[in-house]
Amino acid sequence: MGKREKLLEAIRNNPVDIPFETIKNLLFYYGCTLRVKKHYVFSHPALDYIITIPRGRKIKAVYAKEAIRMVDDIIDALSKD
Repeated sequence: MGKREKLLEAIRNNPVDIPFETIKNLLFYYGCTLRVKKHYVFSHPALDYIITIPRGRKIKAVYAKEAIRMVDDIIDALSKD
């Protein structure tokens, strides 16, 4: 199990108090793009949805879970190609 897989599993097991930089780097690793407005908006060309994370606040568990779901969907979409 590699470093990224261990990080994904750690976030799945305890999605509380995950630093934004960790979420951002994980999503960037899997090819997501970021738009910054009033929120952080992550998207990926293989997916037809985005995730939005509020700026200037601690990352709540719900946003960490959304990021993990996005990574899982990216992995799934890319494995079908």
